[in-house]
Amino acid sequence: MSTNPWNMVYKLATGKIKSCSTFSTIRRPDGTVTTDMEETINVMMEHFIPAEEAGTDNDYHKSIRVQNATQVTNEDDKPFTTAEIREAIHALNKNKSPGENGITREILERAYHLLPKATTAMYNRCLRTACDNITKYRPISLINIAAKVLEKLLIKE
Repeated sequence: MSTNPWNMVYKLATGKIKSCSTFSTIRRPDGTVTTDMEETINVMMEHFIPAEEAGTDNDYHKSIRVQNATQVTNEDDKPFTTAEIREAIHALNKNKSPGENGITREILERAYHLLPKATTAMYNRCLRTACDNITKYRPISLINIAAKVLEKLLIKE
C-alpha cells in the first residue's frame, strides 16, 4: 500500500474509484443531515405535506384557502392507487435532476417501498388540492422528483 496521501485524491478526482454508495439522507432546512431512512422519510413528509397554519397566512394564502375550500371535482377524479404511484416513480429516468430539494428518484423509490400507503396518501392529497388549470405547467423545468411523479400521474392517458 502506498503512503502517498495524494494517491487517493488523484483516484477520486479522475473517477478511477467507483463507489457504490446508497443515499439515504437529505439535508434539512436548518443545514443538518438526516441519519437514517426513517428520519429522511419524516423530513420529506414534513416538506411535502406541511402543517396547516391558517393564522400565519398573508392575503394571497388566504385566497388560496378559499379556492381550496371548494374542491373542483368531477366523476373522473378518482384517487391514485399504490400501483399507479409505483409505476409513475419507476417510469422516471434515473438520471433526472432532483431539483432544489435534493430528493432523487432512488430516495423516492425507497420511501415508497417503506411507506407505500403514506406516499399514495401524499399524492392523493396533492390531487385534491391541485390547480384546475394544469396546462400552465411546462414539462421541461427544474422541478423536484416528487413533482415530476405527480405530473406523470396527472397527465397519464
